Amino acid sequence: VFDAEGRITHFVSIGEDVTERVRTQEALGRHERYLAARNRILLAILQAFDLDERLNHVLDAVLEATGVEMGGIYLVEGSRVVLWVWRGVSDEFRAHVQAFPVSEAPAAIWEAQVIRERLSETGRFADFAKREGIQVVASVPLVLPTGEWLGTLMVGSRQYEALAEEDVRMLWDISRQVALAIWHAQLLRAAEERLRRLITLREIDRAIIQKQSLLEILRTVLEGAPAEMGADAVAVSLFDETRTRLQVFCMRFPNGRVIEEPAFEMAESLLQWFVGRQEPVIIYEVGQDPRLQMHWEAIRNWRLFSYLGVPMIVQGETVGILHLFTTTPRVFSDEDVAFFQTLAGQAAIAIQNVALIDKLRLAYEDLKRAQEALVQQERLLALGQMASGIAHDVNNALVPILGYAELLGRHGDEQVQVQAQRIAEAAADITRVVERLRAFYSPRAPEETLEMVDLNKAVLQVVALTRPRWYDMPQREGVTIECETDLAEDLPPTAGVGAEVREALINLVFNAVDAILAKGEARGRIVVRTRWQGEWAVVEVTDTGVGMDEETRRRAVEPFFTTKGERGSGLGLAMVYGTMRRHDGELELESQLGQGTTARLIFPIRSVKPRIEVVEDAPLTSARILLIDDDPRVRQILRSMLQEMGHQVTEAEGGAQGLALFEEALRRDEAYDLVLTDLGMPSVTGAEVVWRVKAISPSTPVIVLTGWGQESKPPKADAALGKPVTWRELKAILARFLS
Repeated sequence: VFDAEGRITHFVSIGEDVTERVRTQEALGRHERYLAARNRILLAILQAFDLDERLNHVLDAVLEATGVEMGGIYLVEGSRVVLWVWRGVSDEFRAHVQAFPVSEAPAAIWEAQVIRERLSETGRFADFAKREGIQVVASVPLVLPTGEWLGTLMVGSRQYEALAEEDVRMLWDISRQVALAIWHAQLLRAAEERLRRLITLREIDRAIIQKQSLLEILRTVLEGAPAEMGADAVAVSLFDETRTRLQVFCMRFPNGRVIEEPAFEMAESLLQWFVGRQEPVIIYEVGQDPRLQMHWEAIRNWRLFSYLGVPMIVQGETVGILHLFTTTPRVFSDEDVAFFQTLAGQAAIAIQNVALIDKLRLAYEDLKRAQEALVQQERLLALGQMASGIAHDVNNALVPILGYAELLGRHGDEQVQVQAQRIAEAAADITRVVERLRAFYSPRAPEETLEMVDLNKAVLQVVALTRPRWYDMPQREGVTIECETDLAEDLPPTAGVGAEVREALINLVFNAVDAILAKGEARGRIVVRTRWQGEWAVVEVTDTGVGMDEETRRRAVEPFFTTKGERGSGLGLAMVYGTMRRHDGELELESQLGQGTTARLIFPIRSVKPRIEVVEDAPLTSARILLIDDDPRVRQILRSMLQEMGHQVTEAEGGAQGLALFEEALRRDEAYDLVLTDLGMPSVTGAEVVWRVKAISPSTPVIVLTGWGQESKPPKADAALGKPVTWRELKAILARFLS
């Protein structure tokens, strides 16, 4: 205070307490910072609609507002709670906290709490958190107004004093808005993903339906699986028919390259999970899981990280596995799994359909072959019946020719004997031709004489025998043909008729020569091979000739079908076919037009039952024989032969007369010692004669004469003798009953 002269006389001080004002200003500042932080977070929520972007914006805004350096947001995904986005933590730490089953989640995730613990203290933080340097963590559950828990916002710091009370309160205050924002983003993403997945599934399904082969379907699946849903690389494994062995059928790598070879292996425990439990398998880091071992080259080149395996199930059965790999760490959501389960199901159904179509196609082809074989069999049966009728008549005509020739040979001079022998040989040749014609497509009779045939020896004989045909004759036309053999060592012999086997091989060699000449090239090659295939012996004749188209190959064994014009009879391969049927074997033909043909004879390996040989000059007891035949020429020569052997012969012109004579002799107690009857007679047949004689006198031997072959013997007949009858055969068969 100043006086009149301007001098200070005293001081007056006025005091005011501003503590409350400072506090108010500080509170106002904190509130402004709170509102600013909150606004930043809320603005971050509005910056993006995509779930991942929104979560990242929210987390960045929270870390900025609270001033801490680490944090993350967990989201509930079905039965798991998953760390969806994170900041400031190491891979090691994240591996420990990446995901938990909801029922096993730590309290720090689903409870609102703040945990502080210095690094020097123990008890609250796990060792891996200590190694990370964490000293404070705050967790804020994100709960909807309905009470549904969506996840948790977690922030932390390596600074013990971080996260003031206001920071934590601010996080709790905004948690509901954050929860709603996340929920809306989840709904939007779910709708978009459902639409996208439906479109993707529809496109893949449409593409699969259009495919007809297994490989095409698998390629469609590999190419159609979307990378944005976790399919950077895709593979498909399929089970074999036994459902016990799994093989990676094909795989698409991240660059789009597809390989059709194994790329990884699965442990048995993982395989059993797919097959037994039929549930998906998720592996967060492939390189650290021993159940799925990738080839190191694939891991190094493509850095495949996370894995999802989905069983491919059809009608409750696992037919394969769909494998999905990512190049970055990924947590597959329940919707991801559901999508790929649907895709795997579609692929499984398509694969099953292809398998069914293939089976149907094979069944149709088998049916078609069976129908063709049936038609062929009917055609050949008709031909055989016709041939059998011809053979009967020819054989009847040959009986007197061969019989008289043999009688002349027994009594004439040397010149007559020579001429008679020539007649007998000619008749025998005709007999063999007729026999082959008669037995063209007939099965071999059990009692026919078989021998052990050395196929290797037969091949060498045929190659030598046909040399003029495959070497000399083509040389004159300027064509060189090489005929080679490739014979299997230790090939066992098989039961058969050597002459027929050699004749079949000769036919095949001749056909090979004709095919090479028809091709018009200067050189050709024939290879005859033998090999042992289980219980079968195989002979192959391969040529480099003109080959056959499919239609020609199919008709090649038809009688009278030929592509050689007037030079061919059309009976060569038909005869070979008949020979193989009589040997219980098969004839296979493989051919490609312009490339050549392979004819394959397949024989069953079997042995010959030992037979009791009958000595031709064994002494015979003179017997009373009843001879029944409707052909007088046959009766005449047989009577002469029987009388020459010392027997008494009574002739009958037919079955009725023969039976009358037989019954009359029984009444006079002068029964015949043996009945020799023709089989094919009018009115009363030889079969009826056999039945009647055996009914009257079961002990009387009855031998039938037949021009249809010995296999036509009636059931009750004691033996059958094929026409024409030779002296040796007649004497041998009589010796069986009269010696």
